[in-house]
Amino acid sequence: MQVLRRSASSDDVMVISVIGDLDLSGVPALRSASIELAADGWNRVVLDLGAVEFIDSAGIGVLIGLRRRCIAADGECVLAEMTTQVEQLLRSAEVDQLFVVSSTVDDAKSLIAQGPWAT
Repeated sequence: MQVLRRSASSDDVMVISVIGDLDLSGVPALRSASIELAADGWNRVVLDLGAVEFIDSAGIGVLIGLRRRCIAADGECVLAEMTTQVEQLLRSAEVDQLFVVSSTVDDAKSLIAQGPWAT
């Protein structure tokens, strides 16, 4: 699994693209990235899940952990571009209601900019 970070210099939103399955073997990479984001002061994060076909309970746990870090720093984590499979997995685990969800990364960035956590 790969985790790619990207942000325009004018943005105060970090976009993390996850490529591959978000399972027990991929979780350490995303967990490390989320810890680095918090250490670097990023509290407004869009998580692009468009290239993720599978997520297990370990993956769900790291998503929840990332959102908690953002909220603790007065920010938010928005999920974007989820595949139908991932959306169904999150719904069946009954955690889909914990997250703000957007169909595109650009829409997710707009949601963050308009939310109560916006600066």
